[in-house]
Amino acid sequence: MRIRLRQNLHNHTVFSDGRHTPAQLIEEAIRAGLNGLGLSDHFFTRKVFHQVDLSGWCATVLPQYLRVARELQALEFENLRVWCGLEIDSCFDRIGTDLSGLPWNDLNQLDYLLFEYVGEAGHGGMPLERLTDLHQHCRVPVILAHPDPAQWEETLPIDRAFAIVRECGVAVELPGGIRNPRRWDPRDAARLACVPLTIGCDTHESIADVGAIDGVLRFLENHDLVDRLTDPDRLGPPRGGNE
Repeated sequence: MRIRLRQNLHNHTVFSDGRHTPAQLIEEAIRAGLNGLGLSDHFFTRKVFHQVDLSGWCATVLPQYLRVARELQALEFENLRVWCGLEIDSCFDRIGTDLSGLPWNDLNQLDYLLFEYVGEAGHGGMPLERLTDLHQHCRVPVILAHPDPAQWEETLPIDRAFAIVRECGVAVELPGGIRNPRRWDPRDAARLACVPLTIGCDTHESIADVGAIDGVLRFLENHDLVDRLTDPDRLGPPRGGNE
């Protein structure tokens, strides 16, 4: 395959509900021939963290995660670029605060952020229209994790949904691996050609998911989407929309 970016930007570690350490994921990424790996553990959400509240998590887990992120950001790996982010549940009832109440001084130290369930009312996610609010707080790239366009269409015309994503300058994740088997339909290719794209396998239990990106790479090549593939170094922070 001629794709230069062999990446997986969605991987969980023992810092949240993943089975493997950051070092194990890095080792597997090198073995699998990736040249881009993102560590993106869960930010606090009640669906994952049951023994602590938001303030307790921010006082304990978050500082440890940021310390490891800084250490990894200072390292260089041969033929592999490692980024550190977090995945934020956009159902703020499960977090215990709203968008403005997130610890942005800490979050903006990371390389990027994933937001899951945006535009998915069935999962309690925030409306797509609220993506325009991110530019008030967020200074790092944003990627929509394992998005479901079928749910987007339940509240917005699909072309309007993609227009919001494009105007806000956020990226759309194409899922690899086994955890999110949904694949984008060929009819979506024209819309995807208008937005930045990333690959994410949502690695949890299976270490093999780290390198399970070949299906997504074939989709990108078959639909002339290779040039839309981006990474946190090339993706800017979110915009306010209508720009």
